[in-house]
Amino acid sequence: MAEKNKTPVYDKHKKYHDLVGKLQDLGDDEHHTGLASHVHHAASEYLHKNKSIDGKVNWTEKGDKAHREFSDKLWDTAADRIAKNYLKLSDQQVQDLKKTKTPEGENAWENMISHYLGGMGKDDFFERVKNENELTIENILKTYVNTLAGRHLQYRHTSLLKKEIKDPADMDGAAAYLGDARKHNSKSLKPLKVPKKFKSIEEAMNSLSTASQYIPRSYHPDKKDTYH
Repeated sequence: MAEKNKTPVYDKHKKYHDLVGKLQDLGDDEHHTGLASHVHHAASEYLHKNKSIDGKVNWTEKGDKAHREFSDKLWDTAADRIAKNYLKLSDQQVQDLKKTKTPEGENAWENMISHYLGGMGKDDFFERVKNENELTIENILKTYVNTLAGRHLQYRHTSLLKKEIKDPADMDGAAAYLGDARKHNSKSLKPLKVPKKFKSIEEAMNSLSTASQYIPRSYHPDKKDTYH
């Protein structure tokens, strides 16, 4: 980092600018891209095995057995990837969890994985899938892959943000950074709403998470040639 007197803005915003960079890195890392790829492959495989002559899977009834088969296949694929690649669980540990009940009588495996999917259990994902009329090459990514991979990414965002945004001073620092970032990147950050003061830690965390999707990688608070 350059000397303090040469980087007054970055020195002020460093914590939040670096945090946004870390959030962006999560979306590009091997675990996230691998999870999305595995779910996409499972959905594509199901499509090619079950498509009609029009190249689509046409579901005739909402919430039928075909919907359930498809949603369970994708959820199980995501669960396996999270367990093996993110949690580093062995096959035996996975099997043990699948056979275990929580004190509340729930399946320990599904209960655990739903936590890492932001509270979206297998039945919750089925509720999203069951109202879809068709499965096509075009909607695999947007409708299905992004739901599962996106929920896990949001969990990881929240875990990282909780370590950094803990009190009103952090909230104010985030608002100041995002306010300047929006001023410097008025086009790319147009969708982002930034109040002068956040009302809660959750609001500040959500805004930082959202901003990480729009702030250009090249942006630096002290380099005007990176403003857009």
